[in-house]
Amino acid sequence: MKHHYSTYGELFDDRRSLAQSFAREGVVSHSEHFLRSGGVAHTYVDFDYLANDPVDSRRIVGLYSNKIEEILREREIDFLASIEKATGGTVGILRLAGAISIEVGIPNLVVRPAKEIPSERVKMPPVSGRPFGERLLDMKVVLLTDHCTRGNELLRGVRAVDYVGGTVTDIITYTLVPSEVKSEAFLRENVQLHWFYEVHLGTDHADIVSTGQVVARSSLQARTG
Repeated sequence: MKHHYSTYGELFDDRRSLAQSFAREGVVSHSEHFLRSGGVAHTYVDFDYLANDPVDSRRIVGLYSNKIEEILREREIDFLASIEKATGGTVGILRLAGAISIEVGIPNLVVRPAKEIPSERVKMPPVSGRPFGERLLDMKVVLLTDHCTRGNELLRGVRAVDYVGGTVTDIITYTLVPSEVKSEAFLRENVQLHWFYEVHLGTDHADIVSTGQVVARSSLQARTG
């Protein structure tokens, strides 16, 4: 298996370089939009703009792949599963899921928490000799996403995997809002949450924090369209 960083210095250099991308217009914006849980989010992070750049995309794939390899040193992973967004506002991590899967050599699935029929929420074919509800029986899954505000969509993804017999052990998200995320809910599900950047909200800006340090600042312009 390929190791993407020979030193932690290289890893942190890439994280700091990628952090500057948050200052691009439209990546982080002020937007009061309703969450499926009924709450209101005040910030919109558009991962698609980050993934438009091929150099940044390669670095992002490297961060996810490196984190997956760290997890593999502690426990087995049978599948990666990427979240399909419910709102249609962003494509998110699905744009890079195939590249991450290739890098780490682990098959990947799509999880669609918004699907009304529970059996359709994990997109995978029937498995010979197994009932439809046991397609992931005893399989360990790492869930991938691009952004986590409160985490309700991710928790529905965890339950969708459980519905077909699998177990989500870890979730990896690119960005997370620590003031909003329901950390205790993930603890109850026995799921470990990993992230690369925290988004700390100010009145007219967002600080991007990595490993406890502010690495970038983005002005919060109103989102249009």
